[in-house]
Amino acid sequence: MPFSASVTGMREIDPNTSESTWWARIRENKIAFFRDTGLTRIIVRWPGEPPPREGRAPSYQEYVLENMAASQRPRAMPAGVHRGRPRKHPAAVE
Repeated sequence: MPFSASVTGMREIDPNTSESTWWARIRENKIAFFRDTGLTRIIVRWPGEPPPREGRAPSYQEYVLENMAASQRPRAMPAGVHRGRPRKHPAAVE
């Protein structure tokens, strides 16, 4: 696995996300990046020991591991509670 990838090259590493998603994560400082001669590159993993986490964004590898370890957020409506609009019962025909 490479140490860094361009924003467009992240499609090869994570094909389920779009380029605009990566730009949004960079803008919100959710993922570590650097600029190399005009190209923005995302840090996929740190070479060697990662620097201290105080005040820095995670690499892609750390980002994935943290999201996997985080508990699932509660859903707005638990499964099986909402049954939709009440049905009108047909009138008895005699």
